Amino acid sequence: MATTHTKTVTNGVDMESLGKTVKAIQKDPSLGKSTFRIRNRWVSGGHNQTTVGSFHSLGDKQYHQQNFEMHADEPPALGGTDQGANPVEHLLNALAGCVTTSMVAHAAVRGIPVEEVTSQVEGDIDLNGFLGLDPKTPKGYQNIRIKFKFKAAKEDLPKLRELAEFSPVYNTLTHSTHVDIQIEPKKKIRSLPVTPDLIRGSDGSVKTTMRDSQYPHGRAFASNKLLQPKKLGVDTKI
Repeated sequence: MATTHTKTVTNGVDMESLGKTVKAIQKDPSLGKSTFRIRNRWVSGGHNQTTVGSFHSLGDKQYHQQNFEMHADEPPALGGTDQGANPVEHLLNALAGCVTTSMVAHAAVRGIPVEEVTSQVEGDIDLNGFLGLDPKTPKGYQNIRIKFKFKAAKEDLPKLRELAEFSPVYNTLTHSTHVDIQIEPKKKIRSLPVTPDLIRGSDGSVKTTMRDSQYPHGRAFASNKLLQPKKLGVDTKI
């Protein structure tokens, strides 16, 4: 008779998977070294698109179960077309999500049950800095405030506030993190030499084929048209 394996889940967290990760890193701390990455493409104006598919952790390349796509834009008042939340709103989302996950996951490890969590996040930016109108004005957030509401035992709330300190995004914002920006020219695709050939069909029509080293059997042109597919203060309250 086959045995049924039941996962241990607390606060929605798969404790078995998390436990394996913790034990592996305890045994070999170097496995904790991780690199997360995204790819971003400018679309037009303030609109750009980001894709997320993989990251490096636990000594190997890790893949998400699916690729994620995110869009960022600016509202019309800032010259955009409002095709997505703007980057500073994405930052607030990252902060809220990371702090929430950190508190819930660490609460699960400590046996603290959480039924529900909601939050409201807001940050203050003076556009005089971003728009270059006043060089003395900071260009980014000067203050961020997060207010959480927990459906949990009242005596656990102070501990939950402590667990917010485990958030990587919270720590990134509240500590000076070096950001290295590099700019280089985008390489142009080198054109391959091509030579035209004429092919006469059975119906008497003439097609032009372009031969090159990439397409040794030729690329067909019908009627001469190519056929191809197209440092910051963060106030956290509970």
